[in-house]
Amino acid sequence: MNKRKLSLIFALLAGPAIVAAEIYQTIDADGNVVFTDVPPHDNATEVTLPELNVINSPRSYGSGGEYDRSSHKKRADEKNYTQLMVTAPQDDTVIRSNEGKVSISVAISPALTPGDTLIIELDGRQINSGNATSVSLSGIDRGTHTVSTRVVNSDGQTRISGNNISFHLKKHSALH
Repeated sequence: MNKRKLSLIFALLAGPAIVAAEIYQTIDADGNVVFTDVPPHDNATEVTLPELNVINSPRSYGSGGEYDRSSHKKRADEKNYTQLMVTAPQDDTVIRSNEGKVSISVAISPALTPGDTLIIELDGRQINSGNATSVSLSGIDRGTHTVSTRVVNSDGQTRISGNNISFHLKKHSALH
């Protein structure tokens, strides 16, 4: 492609500033068609360009500078969870286990959506991540412990957080 054709294409695509200028078409001594915005002295015809389509870009949201439609539209496969709660042990329960064994059960409604993950934490430390709604632990130290739950989607965004419960683990002592 010769430089003149390339210049023409660039000029036509350059934007609204070019549209405001007058464009002329002439034929040079070698028989090449020449487009210019400078009025030539010989036979030149003025070229009328069609109006350019202009589309306003959407406003930016967030620090990324990109419009994120996913934050405004719920994905079609996402359900709204209505319940996430620890069903066992019950809140403020005393558990007696010298081995430190505790079983934790969680109820979720509706059922977990594929791609979402149920996270169960004990004292702020993740002990289960997946789709299992129960976990059995052993070797837990005596004392008061807190269980928390949440469901996250594939982007790591929390979909629902469950209730926090506390339980008290007691072990037999030679002193008592």
